[in-house]
Amino acid sequence: MPNDISSEGIVEAWDIATGRLLWKRRIYISLKVPSLLLETDVQLNFIQSMTSGPTGNDLTIVNEKGRKYILNVVSRTVKKV
Repeated sequence: MPNDISSEGIVEAWDIATGRLLWKRRIYISLKVPSLLLETDVQLNFIQSMTSGPTGNDLTIVNEKGRKYILNVVSRTVKKV
């Protein structure tokens, strides 16, 4: 999870041996209020944690707002829990 402004809410899979990006998947979208009303940096919502499970092909992802998602790394489907 790169966790920069341009990749907020995105998980990437990399081949460690080659350094090649295998795939990337957006987990969630955070809507932003125009910067004239609220600074962008206080609106960012990065991935806070990523753990394996509940099944062998899943990652449980939690963002800074406490919202939880499950990403199946085989099918790359995401569900909010």
